[in-house]
Amino acid sequence: MRRVFRIALILLGLPLAVFVLAVNLVTPGMPEPAPFDPTLPLELEDGRVTTLGAVLAQEKAVGPARTSRRPSAREPRTRLRPWRDDSMIRVGFQQLGRGHPEKALAVWRAIPRDHHDYARAQRYIGYWLYDRTLDTPWRGVAHVNRSLIADPLSGNAWQDAARIYWHTAQSAWR
Repeated sequence: MRRVFRIALILLGLPLAVFVLAVNLVTPGMPEPAPFDPTLPLELEDGRVTTLGAVLAQEKAVGPARTSRRPSAREPRTRLRPWRDDSMIRVGFQQLGRGHPEKALAVWRAIPRDHHDYARAQRYIGYWLYDRTLDTPWRGVAHVNRSLIADPLSGNAWQDAARIYWHTAQSAWR
């Protein structure tokens, strides 16, 4: 029985691996993003105008809005802290909703690699920005790959990767 399972797994996994490899070979590699402009003006949801540097400094000063560590059975259960409305992810979505994809890209690119939202930001650049908003999925493949490398278990990372690979393959036949 195990042998049949292994053969079936190989037969199903091999075409998927070839497909992902083909998509990654066809898409142009993206260089590391240029440094962000800290003086970029951003209009927030409440109408305040601030700069990207100020938002990033506030994010560093306040720290993470949540923790991914699960409490042990011995620790008392506490209420989760609510999401902050001023997080970098949220500010990026605000800019995207206002019709400024270049500002959303700058906000999400400004998130450093050691930040807890780096993988999410890369995934949102690849899927939400390049695929859904700008309809250029091949430009987002590198960002989704960075997201998978940074945190393979982050939210819908694998779903978004599958979507962007599929949309990139579809765009080749348009």
